[in-house]
Amino acid sequence: MCHNKQDSQSAMCHNKQDEHSAMCNNKQDKHSAMCHNKQDEHSAMCNNKQDRHSAMCHNKQNEHGAMCQNKQDEHSAMCNNKQDEHSAMCNNKQYF
Repeated sequence: MCHNKQDSQSAMCHNKQDEHSAMCNNKQDKHSAMCHNKQDEHSAMCNNKQDRHSAMCHNKQNEHGAMCQNKQDEHSAMCNNKQDEHSAMCNNKQYF
């Protein structure tokens, strides 16, 4: 969804600053489900009422999903695991 040169600085993209973040998790939004802040609360990548059921939002239905933070992938940049390595939002060799 985001790993290209154009949006490499995007909140959802894996860069050196957030390489250990679950969802561009930094000190300011470390408790956010989808780096949810006032600036991007309406973004398709952020957890809000409009997209709470979206594959990109953290909810009970997709808590184990590619974009959701759980204990197994809490240190992953984009919940990178073998099951979703081909996902557009996951960090894999194609999206470095």
